[in-house]
Amino acid sequence: MSEYTSVIGISPTGQNFHVTFVFMKDEKIESFIWAQQKVKTLFGEEISPGVIVTDREKALMNAVDEVVPTSAHMLCRRHIAKDVEKHLVDLTKTKKYSPSFCSQWKKVVDTATVAEYELRQSE
Repeated sequence: MSEYTSVIGISPTGQNFHVTFVFMKDEKIESFIWAQQKVKTLFGEEISPGVIVTDREKALMNAVDEVVPTSAHMLCRRHIAKDVEKHLVDLTKTKKYSPSFCSQWKKVVDTATVAEYELRQSE
């Protein structure tokens, strides 16, 4: 069974684009290292991305640290939101509260400063 992943880039104008698609034999650290090394050959060994965003896959995160140690590592907001919603449903045993909670959660995530957060909470 092969695993599929894609590498996405973001242009200076904020547009997403596909860099490449990768088929790997599994989702182990060795496979992620191999895939990242192949992607690096597209750009050259001296070029590393400023930021890498992942879905918190531990093997991928470890491979990022090994192959591109100077790149900042961030977690994908969409995956975090899905995890928060899943934990809310698990906690409350219902999806009843999910829409309003997720709306409030988005306000927190989209806030850049404490002052902005406090302003949004009063709305």
